[in-house]
Amino acid sequence: SKELVAVVTIIPLLKETSDPKESFYSRISTDDDIVKIIVSIMGGMSSSQDKFQKILSTWEKYKHVWDYDKDAWIRRYSKANRTLASFEQDIQRYKEVQNEIQAEDTVVNMTFICIDCSPLKQALVGHCIGWQNKFTTLLHQNAAAELADLKELFFI
Repeated sequence: SKELVAVVTIIPLLKETSDPKESFYSRISTDDDIVKIIVSIMGGMSSSQDKFQKILSTWEKYKHVWDYDKDAWIRRYSKANRTLASFEQDIQRYKEVQNEIQAEDTVVNMTFICIDCSPLKQALVGHCIGWQNKFTTLLHQNAAAELADLKELFFI
């Protein structure tokens, strides 16, 4: 609170004025220095828009990781009776995507803005692990079913 009192005493606009009905907004919106700062901030935001889009497009290449319905995809995958090599290839693909995601920059500093992508990275890595789990679970189920068929064949 000492810092706030110091700021109020240093900045005359924040001190009490003679008109008690005057709002904070009306005081700062008419101050030339504050308007210049706001215009500067807005200009910086506008000039950074292309850079923001570039950062967003960096993550678009991983859209397939979060966009598909995992359960529906696995149901279709299981009906296709894929080989063990196909399972291995798909599991490895999601491990590689996971490593690529983890290699992406987590924090990006642009002009006066710091973009922290760590929650996004964590979510994408979680989706990759989810895909790997779906594939390995299906592989386990297929192997268990084939073993049960073999067992039934020998005991009949």
